[in-house]
Amino acid sequence: MRALAVIALLAACGGGKAAAPRQDDPRSTTVEAAPLTHEQHLAALDDLATRGCACADAACGRAVDADLAELIGKVAIGSAAMPEEQATPGAEAMIRYLGCLAKLGVEPEASLHTSLVARLDDVADAACACRDLPCAEQIWGGLVPEVMALGGLVGSNEGLRARVQPTWSRLEECLDPLNAQASAQAVVDLTALRDAGCACQDAACADGVQARFDAFLMEHRNTKGSEEDAVKVGALAEEMQTCLAAARATP
Repeated sequence: MRALAVIALLAACGGGKAAAPRQDDPRSTTVEAAPLTHEQHLAALDDLATRGCACADAACGRAVDADLAELIGKVAIGSAAMPEEQATPGAEAMIRYLGCLAKLGVEPEASLHTSLVARLDDVADAACACRDLPCAEQIWGGLVPEVMALGGLVGSNEGLRARVQPTWSRLEECLDPLNAQASAQAVVDLTALRDAGCACQDAACADGVQARFDAFLMEHRNTKGSEEDAVKVGALAEEMQTCLAAARATP
């Protein structure tokens, strides 16, 4: 699968906010408001790391670990995704916390096994009920830091990998047709942009189409498509930019 927005951007150069679930879709997931703000979530992860690393024995570590399980349960599935500038330090705090617990003899994946992995099952259930890719993307929401930390551990822990793999596989099976749907729509949308760009006769028109192309890149930033669709998208973007350059050069 190829990232279509990247292909389009590279071709055009001469080579989020994720949409909310559709309210008119009866299978779109209805989500309760997240009880935690991003700032509260990040502060809680940092506090867990500080407390866990201050523990002198396993009993203390297990008590802090119970608080992690409670925190994970408070993050609503489908809440707005934490921005990368917050998610990355959040994941780093999680990894630091798990490392400190491991030194105390507390299984560092305990809460991830019992709480986060269970939440990932819920995430997969919700995402698999979606009928479009933006809906599925929104489902991950506020769990991004924990998922990032989990990804860092999966590669080195066979038990955790065995536990998580069925969920990832099920999720990928659900996302494949949604990606194919989004990929086909990207080709349709970019074809329309190419046609609009090649109809332009002046710079103002070209700038308008360029703005629409920028929006297209944002909308499809996570869309993955087949090699065939990637070739189509690259060719369409290149043709569009050739036409826009010609329009801008018109006196």
